[in-house]
Amino acid sequence: MKRLVLVLCMAVLAAPPIAAAKGLLGVEACGPDGCQQQRSDRLEEGAGGPNGPFTGLGGIVQPAAPGPWYRINFLLGDNGKLFMRVPLFYVPGSKLLITPGNGNEQPSWWHPRGELRTIIESLAARVKPYPTPTDIRVKANGKSVAAPQSYLRLFTIGSRTDKYPTEDDRVDVTFTSKRPTPWTTGNLMVLYPKSHLFIRDGQMVVIPADTSDRIVRRASLAPGSSFPWLPLAAGAVVVVLAAALVRRLRPRAAPRPVIQH
Repeated sequence: MKRLVLVLCMAVLAAPPIAAAKGLLGVEACGPDGCQQQRSDRLEEGAGGPNGPFTGLGGIVQPAAPGPWYRINFLLGDNGKLFMRVPLFYVPGSKLLITPGNGNEQPSWWHPRGELRTIIESLAARVKPYPTPTDIRVKANGKSVAAPQSYLRLFTIGSRTDKYPTEDDRVDVTFTSKRPTPWTTGNLMVLYPKSHLFIRDGQMVVIPADTSDRIVRRASLAPGSSFPWLPLAAGAVVVVLAAALVRRLRPRAAPRPVIQH
């Protein structure tokens, strides 16, 4: 929450015309076919100045599972005049907003509330969403992983903890795509493999030891992929068939004549 407050306050003070912006005029939702706006004079300002969006946001929560999504813009201005847009994303399946990553700041997930939620849900019903991302690129400590799409599981697995890592070893997991999405907008995750502690989008969670090990090896995180039973079984079948074929085609020695005395 503090990060979003800081971002919007800095935006409001960024230039003389913007300095007159006093609140949130409305919301704009965008999808592959275009954008729709909805304004409201019932979007309240927060205490202490132009903090309109803050009264409509809950605390940071677990990231949304990958699914359809929208680009969202908060429309800031005064007396109906628009001065600027503040970009976010919205995932309707989980009803969550996400503030994009910015430099060293990680993305944060929020529940819209009150009039803000009503407007966003109304826009989502009128705008076609972007599809679930399928061109995810994932690297662990700078090296590409196997089956990068399977790494989207890292946004939803694990349980929150108050523990803090004390080890020096870490694995940085980065997500990118051609088009920024809620899951590829500066999302840098950090794994501490010995303790299986995992930092993602402002949260510390504990993940299964097997998952932690696979991240270290940059292996697939798809369920059931921890050990390559299928390739090994297929390889064993090939070996057996090849042995049988060699045995069948091997020249047989001619029978020796029996010498009778």
